[in-house]
Parts: sequence; structure tokens; C-alpha cells
Amino acid sequence: MTDVPHLTAHLFAPEGAETGRPVLLIHGFASSTELNWVTTGWVKYMNYAGRRVVAVDLPGHGQTPLPGSDDGSAEAPVPSLLRAGIRQAALEALGHAGDLAGAGPGDRTEATDGLVDVVGYSFGARLAWGLAADYPELVHRLCLGGAAATDPLADFDVPEARAVLASGDETEHMTDPMSDALLQMAQLVPSNDVDALLQVIEAVGAEPFVPGESVPQQPVLLVAGQRDELAETMPRLTELARVAGGAEELWLPARTHSNAVTSRAFKQAALEHFAS
Repeated sequence: MTDVPHLTAHLFAPEGAETGRPVLLIHGFASSTELNWVTTGWVKYMNYAGRRVVAVDLPGHGQTPLPGSDDGSAEAPVPSLLRAGIRQAALEALGHAGDLAGAGPGDRTEATDGLVDVVGYSFGARLAWGLAADYPELVHRLCLGGAAATDPLADFDVPEARAVLASGDETEHMTDPMSDALLQMAQLVPSNDVDALLQVIEAVGAEPFVPGESVPQQPVLLVAGQRDELAETMPRLTELARVAGGAEELWLPARTHSNAVTSRAFKQAALEHFAS
């Protein structure tokens, strides 16, 4: 597909006065706003600190169906279109669609020095990296959780995954352990449309993640659990970001890819980074 997808955006306002920029939250693969940010306490934490929150559901996740689902022509957008869709959804939710409507990837406007602070987790971190590089007028500071310099989704064998699912044999596994873990992740939530998620993976494979080609110029905080195997290559992102706009790392003791996002230290570090 070549059209910018429409994403469902969720807006959460603090009860009292706002004390800083809004925070844009981008969830991970096979997750959603509800699972990644609401149940883990991120929305409540940011609202309590006086931050307005906008969170998007990616296509095939949460409340955002794949484009074309209504007429049977469903097709997942490639990452560059996803980033454009995230930008569009955030601006519309925050009432700024008209202010920055003319800015394209790489353009910087005089109107604002970063409208939002951004947190992305796992696949959402990959998208947030590109979003900040593509749209510097949108992003003030960046916090990436469970991020990797490699691209496990691009290396995922979709035909093999479909064969494993079609076998109906719960003991059948994919050849690559990382891909098998991703397939298991896709099936964890009963409401997930696994076929839609496989289409998302196929679209991601069309634009593999090469972080050195487009590096954010904003300050970046990178956070991961010390037991997060997916984030073993995160220091490569730190090196790239440190040369560009500055970067810091935080490793969470005993945390894994699955539970690092629930860490209070993660939330506190993100808020402090945004306030710097």
C-alpha cells in the first residue's frame, strides 16, 4: 500500500494543570495501547506528573484494523508509512494537524522545537527512532525501551510461520528460536489477529531497519532489562545517538523484555530525561 494509514489514537489528560510537553507512546509488536501503556501504569504515571498522553494503536493491533479490512483487501503498511501515520494521528489527537501539515520527512519548521516527547517500546522503539529522524519538528526528546540495532521482524520467515500454524501441532516450532518466540508472542493475547500480525511482519521486511542510515538528532535515553536478549545490540544504537544528539543508557537489573516495561525506574528515568 502507498497511502498513509489511519491509526486509532487514545488521548489521556491529567486531572490538574499540564506541566510539560505531551508524551507520545508507541507500543510493541503484538501489543496495544491498553497492554503496553495502560495496564503497565505508564499513562497513569505520566498523567500524575502533569503530562498529557497520546498513544496510538498500530495497524493489526488494538483498535486499529489493517487498512482494507472492510472490503477484504487488507494490507499492512511499510514502516515509513507507519511513521507518517503515527505523526498524523498524534497531531490530530493533540489539535495540531493544521500547524505542521506541510512538513514532510526530514523537514524542520520554525513553528516548534519538538511538539512531543516520545516513548517507544520494542518494535515501537524502532518506529520511534525513525519518527524522530524523519520528523524533527515533531519530536523533542526520545526514550527507547527494549530496542535493538538488528531487525528480528525483517528476518522472520512468514511462510514457515503459516505452515507451523496450519499444522495444528502445539509441539511444532519454527527453526529460528527468535522467530519462534515472536510467533508465540503473537498468540499470547486471545484477541490478536495472528494473520494480520503476520502481514505486519511481511511489510516490515520490505523496509529493513538500518539505524545508521537515519539517526535522530534529539537526545535519546535507551532502557532495557539486563536479561533482555532482544536488546543485546542496543549499545550500537547508543553509539550512533551519542554522536548525533546525545544518548544515555539505563539497564534494569533482573528485568526481561517482557517485564522491563512495568519498571517504575524506567518510567521515572523517562520523565527525568524529558524534563532535562
